[in-house]
Amino acid sequence: MRPQTLTRSQQRLLDMLGPRTVADALLDRITAPMEGGRSTSTNNQWVQYNSTGVRLEDWSRQPTSILVSLKWTHAAAHGATLPGDLRDELASLRRSETAEAVKWWEFSNECGGFPHRRRFESDQDHEAAEQAWEIAWTSHITENSRLRAALKHAVARALPLVADDEPVDLLELLNRQQDEPEPYRDRQKQPVAMRASIAATDAARDASASHTPDSPSGSAPTSTGGPTPGR
Repeated sequence: MRPQTLTRSQQRLLDMLGPRTVADALLDRITAPMEGGRSTSTNNQWVQYNSTGVRLEDWSRQPTSILVSLKWTHAAAHGATLPGDLRDELASLRRSETAEAVKWWEFSNECGGFPHRRRFESDQDHEAAEQAWEIAWTSHITENSRLRAALKHAVARALPLVADDEPVDLLELLNRQQDEPEPYRDRQKQPVAMRASIAATDAARDASASHTPDSPSGSAPTSTGGPTPGR
């Protein structure tokens, strides 16, 4: 049986939900009822999710059209194809995030919340509470940032097509080529598909030029081809 994997569009859609939700989906741990949505960087597009799955909607037309959809079961099937060490890493990082959240929650409750919201018998007690809070908060934020960065890195390896910036088709290649800085337009740095396209265009132009009569003396030859992409 062929392993079930996600398309590039589905991986990008899943990645929009953030590394924590991605890890839970890949590990088949989305069990609690959930309902919500969020906007995207593209106008008139909205990410909608529920206990069944997630989908990308286009609100620029009526009725609303669904651009990409993904069920949690399919995300879990993709997660099942990942290497065991990567799955263990995702699970370990999620456990560590949960443990850190519980640790902070217990500390905050024990202290009675933020010091400015409490009364103290003396300024010294207030200052000591503030210092203890600042130390604990800094430690919590630092650890949270470390865990989130590690989880984001692990998720990137689980969804490789999101990080892969190779364009999907030749049309996207051509569009991107126009926007790239000059150094990238060097042929050795261009994607394989683009180099092949340019080579084919040049070959066709050379063949056409070989059958063009010589231009009159003192005049420039007339080109029969269009501009070469990327030049």
